[in-house]
Amino acid sequence: MHEDEEIDPMGWQLGRSVVRGEIDARTRDQVTGRLWLLDRQFPIEVTLKGNPLRDLAGCLLEFENPTPEPEENEGLCPIQMGKTGDITASQKTRIFDLSPQQVRELRQRGEPVACRVGNLLSIEWYSNANGRVTVESTDFHIRISSFSWRMSVEEEKEQRRRNHEVFEQWSAIVAYESDEDDGMDMDDFEDPRDWDMDEFGWEKQLQESDAMTSRYMELLETYLDHPEREQIIAHEMGWDGLDGMMDEDEDEDFVFDTGFFFDGDEDDDYAPLEPLAHTEGRDWVRCRDGKIRHPLSDRAATLAMRM
Repeated sequence: MHEDEEIDPMGWQLGRSVVRGEIDARTRDQVTGRLWLLDRQFPIEVTLKGNPLRDLAGCLLEFENPTPEPEENEGLCPIQMGKTGDITASQKTRIFDLSPQQVRELRQRGEPVACRVGNLLSIEWYSNANGRVTVESTDFHIRISSFSWRMSVEEEKEQRRRNHEVFEQWSAIVAYESDEDDGMDMDDFEDPRDWDMDEFGWEKQLQESDAMTSRYMELLETYLDHPEREQIIAHEMGWDGLDGMMDEDEDEDFVFDTGFFFDGDEDDDYAPLEPLAHTEGRDWVRCRDGKIRHPLSDRAATLAMRM
Protein backbone atom coordinates (compact mmCIF):
# COMPACT_ATOMS: atom_id res chain seq x y z
CA MET A 1 0.00 0.00 0.00
CA HIS A 2 1.37 3.41 -0.93
CA GLU A 3 1.10 5.97 1.88
CA ASP A 4 0.94 8.95 -0.47
CA GLU A 5 -1.88 7.67 -2.72
CA GLU A 6 -4.46 10.47 -2.78
CA ILE A 7 -6.66 8.66 -5.31
CA ASP A 8 -6.87 5.54 -3.16
CA PRO A 9 -10.68 5.85 -2.68
CA MET A 10 -11.15 5.43 -6.43
CA GLY A 11 -9.81 1.89 -6.31
CA TRP A 12 -11.52 -1.24 -5.03
CA GLN A 13 -10.83 -1.90 -1.35
CA LEU A 14 -11.92 -5.24 0.08
CA GLY A 15 -11.42 -6.92 3.42
CA ARG A 16 -14.55 -7.21 5.54
CA SER A 17 -16.54 -9.30 3.03
CA VAL A 18 -13.68 -11.70 2.31
CA VAL A 19 -14.47 -15.15 3.73
CA ARG A 20 -11.25 -16.82 2.66
CA GLY A 21 -8.73 -16.80 -0.13
CA GLU A 22 -5.51 -18.13 -1.55
CA ILE A 23 -2.60 -16.61 -3.44
CA ASP A 24 -0.23 -18.98 -5.25
CA ALA A 25 3.16 -17.49 -6.13
CA ARG A 26 5.12 -20.72 -6.45
CA THR A 27 5.75 -20.07 -10.16
CA ARG A 28 8.08 -17.18 -10.98
CA ASP A 29 6.50 -14.09 -12.55
CA GLN A 30 2.98 -15.50 -12.19
CA VAL A 31 0.47 -15.15 -9.38
CA THR A 32 -2.83 -17.00 -9.35
CA GLY A 33 -5.47 -17.12 -6.68
CA ARG A 34 -9.08 -17.28 -5.62
CA LEU A 35 -11.10 -15.03 -3.36
CA TRP A 36 -14.39 -16.08 -1.73
CA LEU A 37 -16.71 -13.21 -0.81
CA LEU A 38 -19.55 -13.31 1.68
CA ASP A 39 -22.46 -12.88 -0.74
CA ARG A 40 -21.08 -14.72 -3.77
CA GLN A 41 -21.27 -18.47 -4.30
CA PHE A 42 -18.42 -18.61 -6.83
CA PRO A 43 -14.91 -17.32 -6.02
CA ILE A 44 -13.17 -14.43 -7.76
CA GLU A 45 -10.48 -15.89 -10.02
CA VAL A 46 -7.17 -14.00 -10.08
CA THR A 47 -4.40 -14.38 -12.70
CA LEU A 48 -1.59 -11.84 -12.54
CA LYS A 49 1.79 -11.16 -14.09
CA GLY A 50 4.49 -10.43 -11.53
CA ASN A 51 5.53 -11.57 -8.05
CA PRO A 52 4.78 -10.76 -4.42
CA LEU A 53 7.50 -9.26 -2.25
CA ARG A 54 10.19 -11.42 -0.65
CA ASP A 55 8.13 -12.72 2.29
CA LEU A 56 5.54 -14.36 -0.01
CA ALA A 57 7.40 -14.86 -3.32
CA GLY A 58 7.65 -18.59 -4.00
CA CYS A 59 4.93 -19.48 -1.49
CA LEU A 60 1.29 -20.49 -1.31
CA LEU A 61 -0.62 -18.08 0.92
CA GLU A 62 -3.96 -19.14 2.43
CA PHE A 63 -6.01 -16.78 4.57
CA GLU A 64 -9.35 -16.81 6.34
CA ASN A 65 -11.51 -14.10 7.86
CA PRO A 66 -12.92 -15.19 11.26
CA THR A 67 -15.65 -12.52 11.21
CA PRO A 68 -16.71 -11.65 7.63
CA GLU A 69 -19.19 -8.80 7.21
CA PRO A 70 -21.24 -7.52 4.25
CA GLU A 71 -19.39 -5.11 2.01
CA GLU A 72 -20.14 -3.41 -1.28
CA ASN A 73 -18.64 -5.37 -4.18
CA GLU A 74 -21.23 -4.93 -6.92
CA GLY A 75 -19.44 -4.44 -10.21
CA LEU A 76 -16.37 -6.45 -9.20
CA CYS A 77 -15.53 -8.68 -12.15
CA PRO A 78 -15.30 -12.42 -11.30
CA ILE A 79 -12.26 -12.78 -13.57
CA GLN A 80 -9.34 -10.60 -12.48
CA MET A 81 -6.44 -10.57 -14.95
CA GLY A 82 -3.66 -8.01 -14.87
CA LYS A 83 -0.46 -7.17 -12.99
CA THR A 84 0.62 -7.45 -9.38
CA GLY A 85 1.02 -4.55 -7.00
CA ASP A 86 2.57 -4.85 -3.55
CA ILE A 87 1.64 -8.26 -2.11
CA THR A 88 3.06 -8.85 1.37
CA ALA A 89 2.11 -10.20 4.78
CA SER A 90 4.79 -8.33 6.73
CA GLN A 91 3.82 -4.69 6.30
CA LYS A 92 3.82 -2.95 9.68
CA THR A 93 0.78 -0.93 10.71
CA ARG A 94 -0.83 0.50 13.82
CA ILE A 95 -3.67 -1.57 15.23
CA PHE A 96 -6.34 0.04 17.41
CA ASP A 97 -8.53 -1.92 19.81
CA LEU A 98 -11.22 0.76 19.43
CA SER A 99 -13.67 1.38 16.62
CA PRO A 100 -12.75 3.98 13.94
CA GLN A 101 -15.41 6.32 15.34
CA GLN A 102 -13.96 6.08 18.86
CA VAL A 103 -10.48 6.76 17.52
CA ARG A 104 -11.73 9.88 15.71
CA GLU A 105 -13.51 11.15 18.80
CA LEU A 106 -10.40 10.75 20.96
CA ARG A 107 -8.26 12.53 18.40
CA GLN A 108 -10.75 15.37 18.10
CA ARG A 109 -10.56 15.86 21.86
CA GLY A 110 -6.79 15.78 21.72
CA GLU A 111 -6.59 12.67 23.88
CA PRO A 112 -3.98 9.93 23.33
CA VAL A 113 -5.06 6.83 21.46
CA ALA A 114 -3.56 3.52 22.55
CA CYS A 115 -2.39 1.25 19.76
CA ARG A 116 -0.02 -1.57 19.00
CA VAL A 117 2.09 -2.41 15.97
CA GLY A 118 1.24 -5.53 13.96
CA ASN A 119 1.49 -7.10 10.52
CA LEU A 120 -0.94 -6.13 7.79
CA LEU A 121 -1.78 -8.61 5.04
CA SER A 122 -1.89 -6.47 1.89
CA ILE A 123 -2.76 -7.93 -1.52
CA GLU A 124 -2.74 -5.39 -4.34
CA TRP A 125 -3.22 -5.83 -8.07
CA TYR A 126 -4.22 -3.87 -11.17
CA SER A 127 -6.77 -5.64 -13.35
CA ASN A 128 -8.01 -4.95 -16.84
CA ALA A 129 -11.62 -4.90 -15.60
CA ASN A 130 -11.54 -2.99 -12.31
CA GLY A 131 -8.24 -1.16 -12.12
CA ARG A 132 -6.63 -1.09 -8.68
CA VAL A 133 -7.92 -3.72 -6.25
CA THR A 134 -6.64 -4.17 -2.69
CA VAL A 135 -7.44 -6.74 -0.01
CA GLU A 136 -6.14 -5.63 3.39
CA SER A 137 -6.69 -6.77 6.96
CA THR A 138 -4.89 -7.35 10.24
CA ASP A 139 -7.50 -9.88 11.37
CA PHE A 140 -7.03 -12.65 8.82
CA HIS A 141 -5.74 -16.05 9.93
CA ILE A 142 -2.98 -16.84 7.46
CA ARG A 143 -0.97 -19.91 6.48
CA ILE A 144 2.20 -19.68 4.39
CA SER A 145 3.82 -22.68 2.74
CA SER A 146 7.54 -23.29 2.48
CA PHE A 147 9.44 -21.54 -0.34
CA SER A 148 9.58 -23.24 -3.72
CA TRP A 149 12.05 -20.53 -4.81
CA ARG A 150 13.62 -17.52 -3.10
CA MET A 151 13.56 -13.93 -4.28
CA SER A 152 16.80 -12.00 -3.90
CA VAL A 153 17.07 -8.47 -2.52
CA GLU A 154 17.84 -7.16 -6.02
CA GLU A 155 14.81 -8.97 -7.48
CA GLU A 156 12.57 -7.44 -4.82
CA LYS A 157 13.85 -3.95 -5.65
CA GLU A 158 13.05 -4.60 -9.32
CA GLN A 159 9.58 -5.91 -8.41
CA ARG A 160 8.90 -2.79 -6.31
CA ARG A 161 9.97 -0.64 -9.26
CA ARG A 162 7.58 -2.48 -11.57
CA ASN A 163 4.77 -2.18 -9.04
CA HIS A 164 5.31 1.57 -8.81
CA GLU A 165 5.38 1.81 -12.61
CA VAL A 166 2.03 0.02 -12.86
CA PHE A 167 0.61 2.32 -10.17
CA GLU A 168 1.77 5.39 -12.13
CA GLN A 169 0.11 4.05 -15.29
CA TRP A 170 -3.14 3.47 -13.42
CA SER A 171 -2.97 6.95 -11.87
CA ALA A 172 -2.53 8.47 -15.34
CA ILE A 173 -5.61 6.61 -16.61
CA VAL A 174 -7.68 7.78 -13.63
CA ALA A 175 -6.53 11.38 -14.14
CA TYR A 176 -7.25 11.19 -17.88
CA GLU A 177 -10.76 9.84 -17.39
CA SER A 178 -11.49 12.36 -14.62
CA ASP A 179 -10.50 15.25 -16.91
CA GLU A 180 -12.61 13.73 -19.69
CA ASP A 181 -15.64 13.50 -17.38
CA ASP A 182 -15.18 17.17 -16.35
CA GLY A 183 -15.79 18.22 -19.95
CA MET A 184 -12.27 19.57 -20.49
CA ASP A 185 -10.79 20.01 -23.95
CA MET A 186 -8.90 16.76 -24.46
CA ASP A 187 -7.26 17.73 -27.78
CA ASP A 188 -3.97 18.46 -26.04
CA PHE A 189 -4.11 15.31 -23.88
CA GLU A 190 -2.89 11.88 -24.89
CA ASP A 191 -4.75 8.80 -23.73
CA PRO A 192 -2.26 6.98 -21.43
CA ARG A 193 -3.63 3.60 -22.49
CA ASP A 194 -1.88 1.90 -25.39
CA TRP A 195 -4.68 0.38 -27.45
CA ASP A 196 -2.30 -0.99 -30.13
CA MET A 197 -1.81 -4.57 -28.96
CA ASP A 198 0.65 -7.07 -30.36
CA GLU A 199 -0.13 -10.77 -30.77
CA PHE A 200 0.66 -11.41 -27.10
CA GLY A 201 -1.74 -8.68 -26.03
CA TRP A 202 -4.50 -10.11 -28.19
CA GLU A 203 -3.80 -13.59 -26.84
CA LYS A 204 -4.16 -12.30 -23.29
CA GLN A 205 -7.42 -10.58 -24.27
CA LEU A 206 -8.74 -13.83 -25.74
CA GLN A 207 -7.77 -15.74 -22.61
CA GLU A 208 -9.70 -13.27 -20.49
CA SER A 209 -12.70 -13.51 -22.80
CA ASP A 210 -12.58 -17.31 -22.68
CA ALA A 211 -12.41 -17.24 -18.88
CA MET A 212 -15.42 -14.91 -18.71
CA THR A 213 -17.35 -17.11 -21.13
CA SER A 214 -16.58 -20.23 -19.10
CA ARG A 215 -17.74 -18.53 -15.90
CA TYR A 216 -20.93 -17.32 -17.58
CA MET A 217 -21.75 -20.78 -18.95
CA GLU A 218 -21.01 -22.35 -15.56
CA LEU A 219 -23.42 -19.93 -13.88
CA LEU A 220 -26.02 -20.45 -16.58
CA GLU A 221 -25.91 -24.22 -16.09
CA THR A 222 -26.01 -23.91 -12.29
CA TYR A 223 -28.99 -21.54 -12.16
CA LEU A 224 -30.79 -22.63 -15.33
CA ASP A 225 -34.04 -23.49 -13.52
CA HIS A 226 -33.82 -20.83 -10.81
CA PRO A 227 -36.66 -18.26 -11.03
CA GLU A 228 -34.21 -15.38 -10.40
CA ARG A 229 -31.35 -16.67 -12.51
CA GLU A 230 -30.87 -13.37 -14.41
CA GLN A 231 -30.38 -11.39 -11.20
CA ILE A 232 -28.11 -14.02 -9.65
CA ILE A 233 -25.95 -14.36 -12.77
CA ALA A 234 -25.70 -10.58 -13.12
CA HIS A 235 -24.47 -10.28 -9.54
CA GLU A 236 -21.99 -13.15 -9.82
CA MET A 237 -20.61 -11.74 -13.07
CA GLY A 238 -20.17 -8.30 -11.52
CA TRP A 239 -22.44 -6.56 -14.02
CA ASP A 240 -22.95 -3.44 -11.97
CA GLY A 241 -26.56 -2.25 -11.90
CA LEU A 242 -27.92 -4.91 -14.25
CA ASP A 243 -29.67 -6.91 -11.53
CA GLY A 244 -31.10 -3.68 -10.11
CA MET A 245 -32.56 -2.73 -13.49
CA MET A 246 -34.26 -6.12 -13.65
CA ASP A 247 -35.78 -5.68 -10.20
CA GLU A 248 -37.18 -2.22 -10.95
CA ASP A 249 -39.52 -3.43 -13.71
CA GLU A 250 -39.88 -7.13 -13.05
CA ASP A 251 -43.57 -7.02 -14.03
CA GLU A 252 -42.84 -5.73 -17.54
CA ASP A 253 -41.67 -7.68 -20.58
CA PHE A 254 -38.02 -6.84 -21.29
CA VAL A 255 -35.67 -8.21 -23.89
CA PHE A 256 -31.92 -7.99 -23.30
CA ASP A 257 -29.97 -7.73 -26.52
CA THR A 258 -27.13 -5.24 -26.98
CA GLY A 259 -26.62 -3.78 -23.55
CA PHE A 260 -29.99 -1.96 -23.46
CA PHE A 261 -33.40 -2.98 -22.12
CA PHE A 262 -36.34 -2.60 -24.46
CA ASP A 263 -39.86 -2.20 -23.15
CA GLY A 264 -42.21 -4.17 -25.34
CA ASP A 265 -41.74 -4.24 -29.12
CA GLU A 266 -38.17 -4.39 -30.39
CA ASP A 267 -39.11 -1.95 -33.18
CA ASP A 268 -39.61 0.89 -30.68
CA ASP A 269 -37.21 3.83 -30.94
CA TYR A 270 -34.23 3.77 -28.60
CA ALA A 271 -30.98 5.67 -28.17
CA PRO A 272 -28.39 4.40 -30.69
CA LEU A 273 -25.11 3.00 -29.47
CA GLU A 274 -22.07 5.21 -29.90
CA PRO A 275 -19.08 2.99 -29.14
CA LEU A 276 -15.56 4.33 -28.87
CA ALA A 277 -13.49 3.19 -31.82
CA HIS A 278 -10.40 2.40 -29.75
CA THR A 279 -12.32 -0.03 -27.53
CA GLU A 280 -13.49 -2.26 -30.40
CA GLY A 281 -12.73 -5.89 -29.70
CA ARG A 282 -12.36 -5.24 -25.98
CA ASP A 283 -15.67 -3.63 -24.93
CA TRP A 284 -17.78 -4.22 -28.08
CA VAL A 285 -17.92 -6.03 -31.40
CA ARG A 286 -20.08 -5.59 -34.48
CA CYS A 287 -21.90 -8.83 -35.27
CA ARG A 288 -22.91 -10.23 -38.63
CA ASP A 289 -26.41 -8.76 -38.26
CA GLY A 290 -24.88 -5.30 -37.84
CA LYS A 291 -25.74 -5.03 -34.16
CA ILE A 292 -23.21 -4.08 -31.50
CA ARG A 293 -22.76 -6.42 -28.57
CA HIS A 294 -20.35 -7.08 -25.76
CA PRO A 295 -17.83 -9.78 -26.86
CA LEU A 296 -18.96 -12.06 -24.03
CA SER A 297 -22.61 -11.73 -25.03
CA ASP A 298 -21.78 -12.52 -28.65
CA ARG A 299 -19.68 -15.58 -27.75
CA ALA A 300 -22.36 -16.87 -25.37
CA ALA A 301 -25.08 -16.43 -28.00
CA THR A 302 -22.97 -18.22 -30.61
CA LEU A 303 -22.25 -21.10 -28.25
CA ALA A 304 -25.92 -21.37 -27.32
CA MET A 305 -26.89 -21.60 -30.99
CA ARG A 306 -24.32 -24.33 -31.59
CA MET A 307 -25.64 -26.29 -28.60
